[in-house]
Amino acid sequence: MNNTAVIFQAPAEAMINFYTGDAVKAAAELIKRDAYVKIGAVQTQYHGEEAAEEMFDLSNNPSRIDERVLVWGNYRSLSVGDVVHVDGESYLCCSQGWHKL
Repeated sequence: MNNTAVIFQAPAEAMINFYTGDAVKAAAELIKRDAYVKIGAVQTQYHGEEAAEEMFDLSNNPSRIDERVLVWGNYRSLSVGDVVHVDGESYLCCSQGWHKL
């Protein structure tokens, strides 16, 4: 069964907060302010954190650039502070792995 992974990017001016402070708290504040930018939805065969990891690979893996352009457009790659929503759960991209919100 395919799932839809919805990708939300943090605004550029907020990115420093994910490197210098509490990333989960920074994400909660952006969610509260409805400051995340929804960049799109991608069909994936993966679930949960595996789907989030697949979105990270899609946006960051140079060997997948053609696929990325087709489904991701011209948005920047997935990075620390961004959120992937799949299977009714949200996953925050952290400097090492994912945090389920």
